Amino acid sequence: MTTKSTSSVLVGKACSSPLLSSPPQQRLVTKDGHCALSSPRCPSGSWCRLSGTAWLLALQDLWGLLVGLRWRWVLLAFCTSFLTHWLLFACLWYLLAHLNGDLAVKDHDAPPQGHVVCVKHITSFTAAFSFSLETQLTIGYGTMFPSGDCPSAIALLAVQMLLGLMLEAFITV
Repeated sequence: MTTKSTSSVLVGKACSSPLLSSPPQQRLVTKDGHCALSSPRCPSGSWCRLSGTAWLLALQDLWGLLVGLRWRWVLLAFCTSFLTHWLLFACLWYLLAHLNGDLAVKDHDAPPQGHVVCVKHITSFTAAFSFSLETQLTIGYGTMFPSGDCPSAIALLAVQMLLGLMLEAFITV
């Protein structure tokens, strides 16, 4: 009798002990890898095939959409976003070198009199992509580095770093 009354007291009140706490909550991802989330539009726990304006409604809950996606699509979105960012800024660095006349300079260590090279040793698109990658990942500059005498290079560098930090914060949350 005392055991029964003691257990009813324990069940009726909240316990601070983790062993005697409430029953476990439902898992976000099941043990076999399926998403346990459900949406009002898709009660089955997986995202339905959306068409038309339904995609606009699904994008309102972007985080829920990303959590509900399969891993291959999340990894594809992750890789594509960074690669697109690097390629976009590689194009901008190459355009800056072209507009400044740096591509026509033979020796970037000894440029012609009166010419300021914005980024040393950007001579091709591959070099511009490498510079964009080095800038975004903060690997460190070797022979390619922006000149302090070129305000447009400093401005582009600041824009790339700010947008890159925002991208990393958004993607890696």
